[in-house]
This record gives sequence, C-alpha cells and structure tokens, in this order.
Amino acid sequence: MLKAVKKENGQAMVEFALVLPILLLVVCGIIDFGWLFFNHLTLQNASNIACRAAVVDWDDCGQNNSVFGKDIEDVMLKNLINGMDDHLVLDHEFINQSGSRIQPVGEYPLEGNLKLTAKTKVKLLTPIISTIIRKSEWDMEVKVVMKMES
Repeated sequence: MLKAVKKENGQAMVEFALVLPILLLVVCGIIDFGWLFFNHLTLQNASNIACRAAVVDWDDCGQNNSVFGKDIEDVMLKNLINGMDDHLVLDHEFINQSGSRIQPVGEYPLEGNLKLTAKTKVKLLTPIISTIIRKSEWDMEVKVVMKMES
C-alpha cells in the first residue's frame, strides 16, 4: 500500500505572505494613532497654557486686541512641537456666561470667559494609512474656555 506523501515545503512562507498585510496595517495604524494622539495632547496642553497666560496677564495686553492675539500666539508657539506651527490658526473671543460674544470693557471683560480655538494640520507618519484614508494630513481642533475674573 502506498502512503500519502505530504509536502509542506513553503507552507510557512505562504502563511506569512497572507498575514503580513494585516500585520503591517495594524502596526501602521498603531503608529499613526499614537502620533495623532500625541499631537492632540500637545495642542491641548499648549492651548491651555496660552489661555491661562492670557487670562492671568490680561492687565498687560488686554487693551489692544491685536497685541493680545499676538501674545497668545507667542505662548502657543513656545509650547508646540516642530511642524505643528506651520498650519496653526488661532481664534479668541470673549463670551459671557450664556455663551454670547461680548466686547471687553476696561481692564477685564465683565464676568466673562476667554474662548480660545486652535486649529492645525498634522502629517501622518505612515504611507499605508495615508493611502487608505486618502489624505496625508489630519485636521485637529482644540477649544479651551477659561473664566476671567477681576
């Protein structure tokens, strides 16, 4: 009686070839997600620091709105990593307790809040994820609201 001969030459290579694309997708996804998460935390922290600096130092620059905006931008740029400042867009406004926009009067806005919005674009690190989502940059937006007290 003839025995069936099993040839398993190359089986591991075929299995590896089938698993490799999925493995690369997962690894690249983890890398890009971690990179985006890190950049989002950096933008959030820089926005918090800039908003706090603006609220605390209102007496020094509050009378001139353009100087005030420039001071916020300077603090943001000191706390961001390289590359995030290329597409940085900042917007600040003073709002009252109900959320309506107000104009600052005197040294402080009357019982208002400072709302800071920071937007930027972050480049993805891996070309695999960029190809799947069909864009190489990810838009990020962070909003910070802090109470201004006299």
